Amino acid sequence: MIFYRVNNPEDLQIINPLNNWIFINGELYTQKELNKLNVSKFIKCFDSYDLKTKKVPIKHVFKKVEISKFNTYWFFGARFEKSV
Repeated sequence: MIFYRVNNPEDLQIINPLNNWIFINGELYTQKELNKLNVSKFIKCFDSYDLKTKKVPIKHVFKKVEISKFNTYWFFGARFEKSV
């Protein structure tokens, strides 16, 4: 199954545009879930180092991965990949 993993190497607070929640690093989303969140080509991020909000291209935030749906788990409402 195709998932989109939140990729946050700079440790930014990536803000969900629909409800202003923060995306969790390593969290998995399906294409349908991203469509429901109305994610555009850019997404808001808060840089705690510079104390500024900036827009980052979505291709830098989400990484497309193929994982079996049986190789995932839910933890406090967020989906992650099981580690081997």
